[in-house]
Amino acid sequence: MKITIYSTGGNDPDSLHSAVHSFYPTRAEDWDRVALMYPEHSFTVCCCVSEGHLVDVEGSKVLSRPEKVKTIILPLDADLGELARIIASTKPDVAYAAPLPNVAYDWNPLRDAMVGEELRKRGICVICPEVSLAEAAFEKNKTAELLRKHGFSTAKGVYVQMSLYRAEEKNSIILNNVYREYILRQIDDLRFPVIVKAASGAGSVGLSVAETKERLEEILLSGDPNADVMVEEKLEGENFGIEIYGVPGAYRVYEPILFTTAKEGITDPFASIKYGPVRSRKYKLEELRAQMLSMAEALCFRGGVELDLIFHGGEWTVVDLNPRFSLLSQMVGATADKSVPQLIAEAAIGGLSPADPGELKLAVDFKTRPASREELKRLRTDFPSVRSVLSFRLGITETETVSYSEIDVGGFEDNAQLLRELERISEKYGDLVTSGIVERIREMIKGLEA
Repeated sequence: MKITIYSTGGNDPDSLHSAVHSFYPTRAEDWDRVALMYPEHSFTVCCCVSEGHLVDVEGSKVLSRPEKVKTIILPLDADLGELARIIASTKPDVAYAAPLPNVAYDWNPLRDAMVGEELRKRGICVICPEVSLAEAAFEKNKTAELLRKHGFSTAKGVYVQMSLYRAEEKNSIILNNVYREYILRQIDDLRFPVIVKAASGAGSVGLSVAETKERLEEILLSGDPNADVMVEEKLEGENFGIEIYGVPGAYRVYEPILFTTAKEGITDPFASIKYGPVRSRKYKLEELRAQMLSMAEALCFRGGVELDLIFHGGEWTVVDLNPRFSLLSQMVGATADKSVPQLIAEAAIGGLSPADPGELKLAVDFKTRPASREELKRLRTDFPSVRSVLSFRLGITETETVSYSEIDVGGFEDNAQLLRELERISEKYGDLVTSGIVERIREMIKGLEA
């Protein structure tokens, strides 16, 4: 079978504000391993140079290409029809969309879904999000409406159109902002504290917590007047991520991964530690698996989908739904002893069945200082339990940059094994895997075992 993996996000790769993802092992190495694992299939990757989750790039430069998997770099200025034409020229039996998250606007799944529709017009079998699901996932108020419509628990919230909420700033004739009065009246029905988040953003970036209505009003009047937001009740509980791969009738639900949170109880994508899979009975894992399979069928998931969850009051609540590649995939791969390209390839080949929890091993994911490729090579040679490393860089402002290495260590039967290995790594690479990181992970595990 000829399989083409595509991703068509078109951000400027040379912009200061474009995230740079660099993986070790390289994506080229991982794709070549996939080709060796599945010699009966041929693979092609079609993506823009900004898609560092599929190919090895630095800005607009391709650093390396796999030898056994063809790579086609898509033009950044191509429209939907041209993108579909290029992808169709690979003559795939299956075209599989693997959209990249976008920090500014999480709309890449929508574009790939529209490209998928163009491919279907050409008679090509496509595995990609439905346009309706991708659009609903992009607009977070619609995500909540869709989930509630199908009976899934979500946080109670209010959608705020900021251009109307602050309409008098552009129109001096307005004395009484009726829309603002209406929104504040709706907010009176929410329990504080509340979370304020971008209605179309990605990556948990820019979340704020308001303990009181007065503080909420300050936040709403001080942010971007053109960026709509969701105001949601802040649920007290533990934060998790989960991934689902497949198509209707054939889904694989991976086990939930626990996230640490910042002091305000929200996930910090630039600092959180991930651990999993969790195994305690208190998390009602069979019930969760059934719920996720039901959701996948009801919403017609196609491809890979990541969900953010909170275990609150003994029940699971959905916080967000993302029909795209997620950096959680690195951690899922560490629990399953698979690379991200292998996770994608399996879903593209099809025939998935629910994962056996007994097959998954314990793993942990943590951030540390930026490390050189030579240092990472030595680290993985000395400790094969280091499954993968992401080097990440993102320009926040003209003078502020976030930069770190994110390490996944996995393959353990129990927590004692995991902690012993981390201690061994810390003894040899103490400035990279510090004793403070090991202690934070130890405390995280202790909290689960309590």
